[in-house]
Amino acid sequence: MILEAAIWDIGLTWARVQPQVARFTRVCSYDRAGLGRSERGPRPRTVHVMVEELRALLGAAGVPPPYVLVAHSFGALIAKLFAHRHPSEVAGIVLVDGAHEDQLARFPRTVRAAWEPMSEMQLGALRAAREAIAAGTFDPTMAPVPDLPPDAAALYRSLLTSGPGMVDTEIEEHEALEESQRIVREAGVSSLGDLPLVALSHGVPPPPFPPELGVTPDDQERYEDVWQDLQGELAALSSRGERRVAEGASHMIHHDRPDLVVEAI
Repeated sequence: MILEAAIWDIGLTWARVQPQVARFTRVCSYDRAGLGRSERGPRPRTVHVMVEELRALLGAAGVPPPYVLVAHSFGALIAKLFAHRHPSEVAGIVLVDGAHEDQLARFPRTVRAAWEPMSEMQLGALRAAREAIAAGTFDPTMAPVPDLPPDAAALYRSLLTSGPGMVDTEIEEHEALEESQRIVREAGVSSLGDLPLVALSHGVPPPPFPPELGVTPDDQERYEDVWQDLQGELAALSSRGERRVAEGASHMIHHDRPDLVVEAI
């Protein structure tokens, strides 16, 4: 069992899921190169690089296939490409509100228009945090720590603020996102055969876009409809694919409803 985190995220994000899964099978989480406790890796930080690094890591760690891949958000691109390239090494997939390589092209026009300024705002915040961490002036209490058990949350905060290297990698993953989507799109991952697959999607819609970006309530509703349609398409990658909705959970299903992730696994 391999747990794959979202963009920018680290293995500790699975702290509410991993101990439960460990009761019935071997389960491994890890930090991608440059994140958490892992050393920097080659750039650009695309899914192509990440798939091959994960495969090399599993081999070096003596974790033999086949694997069940459990992937959140951006991690779905990694899981899909891994299963496409190495089908004999994958026994099943759980996609936790998984990203889709075509999502941006499918979103409403106003959402697509808002995406670039939102991305620039995110990158600006990351760059400001990076400079503050490098200068030793960053307030650790401002680190974006998810809802985790106290010990995991404290370690998560420590890793985020230990030096500028992790933020550098977060920026690199963000900057390579469109290239990662293109790689998966061009790989033509249209079917994973009869691989057991669960696509678990959020039940609580995301918050509205900032009003200054011009995304109307109707566009917000269409945006949610497209996301849920894409979740159905992810489930349809396999003839044994199953779509489930995580009632009461936001995009961070593994934090809000870890029990549903464990059940899907």
